[in-house]
Amino acid sequence: MIRPTTRWVVHPPVAHDPGTGLWDGEIPEWLAQLRRFRAEVLFADGLRPGYRANGAFRDDDPCDPFAYHIVALTDGALTATLRIVPLGETSTGVCERLLGTDSVEKALADLGLDRTKACEGSGWAVHAKRRRLGLGVRSLAAASAVTRALGLRVMLGAVGVHYGALNRVLSAGIQRVPGFPPVEVPALADEVQLVHMTFGNLRPSFRARVERLAELLQWDERSSERVNELTS
Repeated sequence: MIRPTTRWVVHPPVAHDPGTGLWDGEIPEWLAQLRRFRAEVLFADGLRPGYRANGAFRDDDPCDPFAYHIVALTDGALTATLRIVPLGETSTGVCERLLGTDSVEKALADLGLDRTKACEGSGWAVHAKRRRLGLGVRSLAAASAVTRALGLRVMLGAVGVHYGALNRVLSAGIQRVPGFPPVEVPALADEVQLVHMTFGNLRPSFRARVERLAELLQWDERSSERVNELTS
């Protein structure tokens, strides 16, 4: 049996936050497609009905235009995604919207960091029929590598508790942020836990994968895409 080939693409931000957290410019087709994919994964056969309206899947997150988007294309089809939201550039991320700016800044202060050295990892979605390929862990490693390549020192995330996502990130060495108990989010039919990724705390095998990916990332400022052709 031929193993599917996965190509990883890193899309840079579509725009800079003008200071309002709002972007009313044109959304490129790749981002519109990614939003539909993410919404369909989150919809999960009706578990989260808010992600489908009038028969259309929608997840038009306001931080999308200001984020780096890591996308997995397996045999040409979109199969996984995770975004990196630089906290020094915008305050529109999921963690801030759920927990508030004061909570995010307290979490960073406890780590001895400020916003300019931090990002949020969010928008994590993996096609249900492709999860056996390990795309969840691989997309997490790719996002961690992008964080490192951007010179950022910590990635925060609000991770779901009840459907396995929290266990997956903890197994990589990502840690709960002390003092922040899970918060119920009815729209997700779940609770979310604030976590943080710092490179020194990653499990050795996962950190080695992240470091290898960071070395292989090809940052081409002249291209509309930043592509890493890694296939494993």
